Amino acid sequence: MVVATSRLDRTFGVFYDGGDAGFQTDGEVRVQTGFGLQLKGGMQWVPIPGLRIGRSVATPTYVFALLDRFSTTFAQGPAAGTIDPVNPQAAGGVEQRGASGGRSVTENRLWGYLGDSMVPWFCAAFMSEEQKGGIMSEEKEYDQHASYRSGKFTGFDMEWYDKLREGQSSWTKDSEYRAYQNRGIPVHVKAGQVVKFLQPEGPNILDVWFFGADIKDTAGEQYDPIFTAGLEGFICRKNSRLWSNLPYFRPMATYIDDNIDPSLMPDEHHWPVWHGGHCSPELNEMGFDIHNHASCHTNCIEALVTAGMDFEKADSFAATHNMCVFQPMAVSDQPMPGGHVSPTWHSSPSNLKSGTWVEFYAEIDLLLAISHCPYGNQSKPPHEVDHHPIDIEVWNTHVTPQERPEWSDWRPGFKKRLEGLKATGNTGAIGRYYEEE
Repeated sequence: MVVATSRLDRTFGVFYDGGDAGFQTDGEVRVQTGFGLQLKGGMQWVPIPGLRIGRSVATPTYVFALLDRFSTTFAQGPAAGTIDPVNPQAAGGVEQRGASGGRSVTENRLWGYLGDSMVPWFCAAFMSEEQKGGIMSEEKEYDQHASYRSGKFTGFDMEWYDKLREGQSSWTKDSEYRAYQNRGIPVHVKAGQVVKFLQPEGPNILDVWFFGADIKDTAGEQYDPIFTAGLEGFICRKNSRLWSNLPYFRPMATYIDDNIDPSLMPDEHHWPVWHGGHCSPELNEMGFDIHNHASCHTNCIEALVTAGMDFEKADSFAATHNMCVFQPMAVSDQPMPGGHVSPTWHSSPSNLKSGTWVEFYAEIDLLLAISHCPYGNQSKPPHEVDHHPIDIEVWNTHVTPQERPEWSDWRPGFKKRLEGLKATGNTGAIGRYYEEE
């Protein structure tokens, strides 16, 4: 599509009546304006919901705009061409101004989109490197995090979990426990089972450590809040997964259901399931100047000692990360002691009703260390607040967890590279891939 206009105005005059007198003028004004745009065409195919594949061709693809103005004037006396121009004098001027811009690209592209978020899935293009570099900026700004939230390692099969929930009537109870005031208990959950946390009498925070069932030391498989927050969000919502640490890096459990009443939250940003830390004797002393008071750290030690660990090992395990359940939490700007303001956790007292529950589906065999939090519902300091017990139920779903792809073993290749670099004494830049020098 092109829209353009062009206008030319010209005047010419000669005044002469013989002799050496006379006058001649000549003037011209030329104006051009224009705008052009080529609209691309293509086809798309939707073989399954959420997947679109297409092809687009444009030769060339261009957009341009033009504005140009040119004017000139000339005058002479006596007029040029007269019989006897004596002492001719002339004057003239030229003015030109304008602007133009445009882009022309020839492309032949095969593209695809996966999901409602319109995240680019693949793009094979026959273009120059400069044109390839502009694909993301032209279609959508590059989002590195989106690359981690889709694909075979992180994709979420909603239909599979919906069927799991729909089959709840066929679940059978395996075991049940009660966490009492200021105590810690261990709970073993097998892959394919559901662990249910329930408030039978009133609100009380529950801290839960997720460990691989065969963990031997703190380098073993355990819940990692950093990976989990990056992939699932800082606040844990329904269908969020709890990811383990490296080198395991896989979902340990999935938050599949709850009956939480959102109207009991302070605002839409708060939710009572989140990736958090836990109270300790040090924090109790820091915040309230109380000593030798129960804490989630010491409750976790009790749970792990009960599970068979010695005190020193249990103490080191208790210093790792845990989940918090039944504690309304949000991320908001908060003033800090140094005078700055920074986003951080901000908790609120819990008003959750009796009978509120949360369920997690075990993706692998788990050892849970469960602490009945001494902070109660956080309506008062820990040495003054009331407490309510929490029930824990383990259910057999009779549904085997989905198989997950294995990570490639990168260590042999990287080890070989390090040995080669050491042998050659190379301390400079090297290639991106281990086999490159």
